[in-house]
Amino acid sequence: MLDILLGLYNDEGRKIIDGKSEFSGGERQKIALIRLLIKNADVLLLDEPTSALDVMSKEMVMDYLQDIKQDKIIIIISHDWEIAELCDKVVKI
Repeated sequence: MLDILLGLYNDEGRKIIDGKSEFSGGERQKIALIRLLIKNADVLLLDEPTSALDVMSKEMVMDYLQDIKQDKIIIIISHDWEIAELCDKVVKI
């Protein structure tokens, strides 16, 4: 799941980031999300977690958060009402 979300592998299963030192905003955001999720913390604080992601990656992140939210406390800061629908409670500021 995490490899697919990151999009680090091509169709043959080979890494496509070897030797690449510059990443797009979406790629950097995917890497930050994966680093956070790998830690398997009980509490996650996500600030605009899908803002730079393409549609498919955004859907994958939202599906993954939906799957893990029963076992974790997830605090999401976002202007995106679509991701807010995942939340049990929403605070508008």
